[in-house]
Amino acid sequence: QAAMDACKAALEADAEASSRAADSLGERVLTLSRSGTVEAAISEAEPSRVVVAESRPGREGVGTAERLAEAGIDVTLCADSAAVTAAS
Repeated sequence: QAAMDACKAALEADAEASSRAADSLGERVLTLSRSGTVEAAISEAEPSRVVVAESRPGREGVGTAERLAEAGIDVTLCADSAAVTAAS
């Protein structure tokens, strides 16, 4: 039961963190790699533009960019080294 309670608390904390982060996001967002919390915040905030650096060599950001695009968010995927330029 203690493990189940800890898992529930962790899920609730993650949901709270993503909601708070969504309140802080502007119209343009730059992010790197993959984070479920960040992805949830972006989906909730619905910024006008998101740039996702792919995070080489694992390319974890590719899936993030795909999911955000499927949700109707204007997203640009770029190499890590191009992130600052792509976000301009």
